[in-house]
Amino acid sequence: MGIAVTYIWTSCLLIEFEGIRILTDPWFGNNLRGLPCRKSPGISLSQIGKIDYVFASHFHPDHFDKTAIRILSEKNGNLKLIGPRGLIKRAGFMPEKTVFEMEGSQSVQYGSFMVEAVAAEHPGKELNYIFNFGNKKIFFGGDTGYSGNFGL
Repeated sequence: MGIAVTYIWTSCLLIEFEGIRILTDPWFGNNLRGLPCRKSPGISLSQIGKIDYVFASHFHPDHFDKTAIRILSEKNGNLKLIGPRGLIKRAGFMPEKTVFEMEGSQSVQYGSFMVEAVAAEHPGKELNYIFNFGNKKIFFGGDTGYSGNFGL
């Protein structure tokens, strides 16, 4: 089965693989720190449907929309939230057993896919992710700048 990737907004992607739906850096707002955006997300939060996993690269508001995550968690009772250290403290609105922190160079198997966290070049605690779906990989870089961590 193939992989589908849908661009939603800024760093927010919907990745679909074998019935699993992953959302990266959720943000469905139309202003940032009081500044209006010229465009809106390509898919609204109400249209997003079932989500199994949310991966946050870091905690800036345009990558970690607490309101959206709370709504998704309420709609999807078994939603898992994954992000860098400090996530459990910031996601107190979710059941702790559904929130997972990762560190750079850590790999974790989630169902039928594996994800590797890679340290990022960005102010604060940011992670990049490499999603491994069998013989296909997707690199997700959030807001990162180029780094030797990429191994290019």
